[in-house]
Amino acid sequence: MSYRAINLGQKLAAFSEHYAPRVVAEMNDYQFKLVKLLGEFTWHSHSDTDEVFIVVHGRMRIEFRDGTLELGAGEMFVVPKGVEHKPIAEQECHVMLVKPRGVVNTGDAGGALTAQNDIWILTAIMSQLGFIYVRPNNLGVVVYVRPTVSARNPLAPDR
Repeated sequence: MSYRAINLGQKLAAFSEHYAPRVVAEMNDYQFKLVKLLGEFTWHSHSDTDEVFIVVHGRMRIEFRDGTLELGAGEMFVVPKGVEHKPIAEQECHVMLVKPRGVVNTGDAGGALTAQNDIWILTAIMSQLGFIYVRPNNLGVVVYVRPTVSARNPLAPDR
């Protein structure tokens, strides 16, 4: 077995989108996701689960209907399930979220800021390189294909 630490700085450098969580690890049915915050998110809640915010870099605040909480690097907070909240970052802030697999970032609210779920950092990088995610094979290995550019291949990336 190979043992390798996950370097959060390297993972964060692999994407630039805001409010688009990327999975870096799983433990049982929980996912550890990195996200970059900038500006205001949407008011939302998660009716079935708590949500953990761990600030890796920068500062953020979480607004609640009855108050506000400020968080800085090295601090964390657990938003209890069912509590409506709105994350805000005046400057870019890097956060690790911990929540069960399959939980949508906008919770019960939905809307334009709803991100695609269960996107791993590798998937995001491969997509930027022009590869298409196919599926895990029967051994659990994720399969990617990179279409070749030709007039016969309408899925080929533009160059």
